[in-house]
Amino acid sequence: MPRFSWWSFQEWEARVDNAKNRIAANGTGVGSVTEPVPEMWAREWDETSIEDFNLLFETNVRGTWVVCTEGAKQMISEGHGGAICCVSSISAHVGAPYQTAYCGTKGAISMLAKALGCNLGEHGIRVNAVEPGWVMTPMSAPMMDDPAVVKYYTDRIPLHRAGQPEEMAGTIAYLLSDDASYVTCATVLADGGFIVNAEL
Repeated sequence: MPRFSWWSFQEWEARVDNAKNRIAANGTGVGSVTEPVPEMWAREWDETSIEDFNLLFETNVRGTWVVCTEGAKQMISEGHGGAICCVSSISAHVGAPYQTAYCGTKGAISMLAKALGCNLGEHGIRVNAVEPGWVMTPMSAPMMDDPAVVKYYTDRIPLHRAGQPEEMAGTIAYLLSDDASYVTCATVLADGGFIVNAEL
């Protein structure tokens, strides 16, 4: 059973302007990278059980849907606009051979952000998603024990390093702020440029 990595809203809150009409969604994620590295790289698509698949989608996609829709309903009932930021992943764009189901959840989250933004704009609610790349979190920590994995990422990321959680928080804070008042239905890659070399 994968371990959970919880990113509470409070962890982002210090970087977000204190306003009741803003909400950071999908601060919780689960994926195959939570398992020991050898197991992670050995798991094929046909070794993903229905239980694992359901856990991924229940946590990542349904969790995002519930938080976003309930938050939006509250904003509408209070009669003000707001901003929602979903946490997706570079995996919405890059198919990782041993994270097939996980990639599916992140593609779903990015598209949910766009579709919800299209529906909620008339209420003055903006919806966007941030798509982190390699970030130093408890969820990615097991990978750091494998020199080959570290070399793979550092060689392909133009900045030659992992991102830090506070850098993701800064991106989320921007998308929730008034500085992004004309940004909606957008996905923002925060990956150090990894996407340009990710499939090499």
